[in-house]
Amino acid sequence: METPRNETSPRDASLLLVAFGVYLLWGAYFAFSNAEWPWFMPPQLDFIGMLLSALGDPIGAYCGGGFLALLGIALVSFPIVLFFRRM
Repeated sequence: METPRNETSPRDASLLLVAFGVYLLWGAYFAFSNAEWPWFMPPQLDFIGMLLSALGDPIGAYCGGGFLALLGIALVSFPIVLFFRRM
């Protein structure tokens, strides 16, 4: 007798990518509007913010916001492109 496995479907994975991309875009908006690194970013991305803070607070925040925006756009657009490719 087989036990059911918890497997994620490609649709679930793409929804997670879109959700995380929107989260990063929200962080980019926060960085641009407040000129400081978002406090709610995961620790892996805090490392990038720490490196960019060497440029100075506002400039580092804007560079970090640009990085978050590029990463967020990539994570949002990748599942959308795959969806239209399958059609």
